[in-house]
Amino acid sequence: MATPARSVWRVNTTTPPTNVDPGDLDEHRARSLGVRIGLTVLVVLFAAFWTWALFFASKEAVNRIEDREWAERAEQICRTANAERLELADFRVIE
Repeated sequence: MATPARSVWRVNTTTPPTNVDPGDLDEHRARSLGVRIGLTVLVVLFAAFWTWALFFASKEAVNRIEDREWAERAEQICRTANAERLELADFRVIE
């Protein structure tokens, strides 16, 4: 089955339509300019944030625990809990 030919509609955007009030066109242009400026500001702010975050922000961890003995005790508790969890696991194949 052959694909039907598609027609292409070309729209002239250089001249305004004759049945549109010129005041509406000015309002449309102003709104369009506002949207462009708004999007440009958002993109610039987004780029500025990521530039700051990647290159200028402090690289020190916020939640770093200074007590290394506590971290070692916590690691031992986690190892014990993981071993107990694996003992409880049932790895039988269900057929």
